[in-house]
Amino acid sequence: MARAPDAVRVDRGRRRHPYTTPPSAFAADPWRPFGEVVWAEQPAPYGPLFLWQARVVDAVAAGRLFVAVWTEKVIATAALAAAVVIGAQLMNTSANVRWCRIALLVWNPLLLFESAGNGHNDAVMLLLLLGAVWLHTRDGMPGRVLAPTALAFAIWYKWYAVLYVPAFLVAVYRDGGRDSLRRWLIVMTVATLVSGLVLFAPLAEALPLLVRRLVDHENLHQVFPLQLSPLLAVLLWGLETTGQVGGRWPLMWFDIVRAGAFALTVIVLLVWQWRGRIGLTESLCGLSAAFTLLLVTILWPWHLEVPVALALIATSPVWRGLGVFLTLMGLLSYFLTFVWSAVLLVLLAAALRILRWRSAVRSPQTGDRR
Repeated sequence: MARAPDAVRVDRGRRRHPYTTPPSAFAADPWRPFGEVVWAEQPAPYGPLFLWQARVVDAVAAGRLFVAVWTEKVIATAALAAAVVIGAQLMNTSANVRWCRIALLVWNPLLLFESAGNGHNDAVMLLLLLGAVWLHTRDGMPGRVLAPTALAFAIWYKWYAVLYVPAFLVAVYRDGGRDSLRRWLIVMTVATLVSGLVLFAPLAEALPLLVRRLVDHENLHQVFPLQLSPLLAVLLWGLETTGQVGGRWPLMWFDIVRAGAFALTVIVLLVWQWRGRIGLTESLCGLSAAFTLLLVTILWPWHLEVPVALALIATSPVWRGLGVFLTLMGLLSYFLTFVWSAVLLVLLAAALRILRWRSAVRSPQTGDRR
């Protein structure tokens, strides 16, 4: 568990806190014996808002592991439930279809397992993001102020939420023009700065180090072949086969191609959104999926929570199909790698397609015999 902001310790002039010191360095930390080896040796990877959440859990648990675990599960479950309620409000369809889609979202096994089961913080991240989307659709001053504020909180909760800002900029400009965009930028800037000053108050001296760590984050450059997304695994295999992974920097072409593919995907999504081919929810889903599948080199099932939920809320069946595919791939990855999970799903889809085609071919022949 990440240490909270008040975990800042003073060793006679030397300050230690979650962004500069790994949990294993805090000898008096009651949670130290329960930390996994990898996490115990890493400084906090999440934003300060999550550390304040950890502060609340730390206070409630008072050193009791059982209470801490179930408090995290309750927070994640409540966040998922609230996200489902907001997601239902964003579904523009008939009542019967809407309830079916809500059921698909509520009973999605990946979301349930990673939220109610594992208590992962992506559920809170999803709630903040969907809250920003829903508030964006509200008319009047509260929506204009609270939507960028919710997005600012999402950024301070998990850093990668900054990738969603361009999609909101496009949506605001399309809906209200330059004046609305200018007001939104002002509110977003003020909300981000003010909330950041408050949240970072005990950790201000860590900002320069934190910026360097985020630019060189291990999840963006360390390559673990078994944890790569199918797209990155195919890319790495192709470059290794053709001998293109060398160069001045390790895996230079691997980084160049995946960064270029991600940038191109972002541009395409924003252009589609600008032209009205996709909405804000679909654009956010695409950005989240592109980040997860093209930039993150250490992929885990809980990384798919946000794109899966956004895909299931989206209007087009194509996006909902993506949500189902990512759900199945994430579930199978508990037993297989992501690559073999994707291969198995593609083969299954091909087999079902062939059976459907053969059934369609036989049907006219049966009718002729009658």
